[in-house]
Amino acid sequence: MKNAIIAATVALALTPMVSHAQQSRVGIGYSSTEATTGDFGTGFKGEYGFDVNPIFSFTTSIETNGTDEERGTIFVDDNYGRPVEVQYSGSIDGLNLKIGGDVGYTFDSGTVKIKPFVSGGLFFYGQTADICVSAQGYAGCESVEGDDNGLFYGIGARMSISNIYIDVRQEYFEPGDLELEQFGLTVGVYF
Repeated sequence: MKNAIIAATVALALTPMVSHAQQSRVGIGYSSTEATTGDFGTGFKGEYGFDVNPIFSFTTSIETNGTDEERGTIFVDDNYGRPVEVQYSGSIDGLNLKIGGDVGYTFDSGTVKIKPFVSGGLFFYGQTADICVSAQGYAGCESVEGDDNGLFYGIGARMSISNIYIDVRQEYFEPGDLELEQFGLTVGVYF
């Protein structure tokens, strides 16, 4: 009798997962990347996802970020503590591939489904920064490239009506010495 109760409880607990149709989704959208040191720009986002059940989903995304050339003037102290005017210009271009998933619960009202979630997985990030500086007769430009990979984590929510979905998420990752946060807004379709 005890085994029958345990088996019935497990079967009842798994029923929502089994009855939920597994679905693939694909979408495009907007991506914005910020660092503790400043703005790393905006860009395009493309994603493919697979909903295993109302709780677990897998997602692969490609997100770009970039800034237009920025120009400005800053003052820094020279070796003797005197302020020196420095002219600078620069731009950043980045590309981030994320492979991960999300865990949450899908609230289904019949017409609208909303799933708040936490996300996580692996990231593969590469960027190029072009920086030019001139001060007191010195001028120089340098192109700096870097790439790194590791783990990312974040929070978000996905809303769907019929076969259309909107996904909003904020994710965090640390390539090298940088601490980046990436906002993504995706609109797509289930198929």
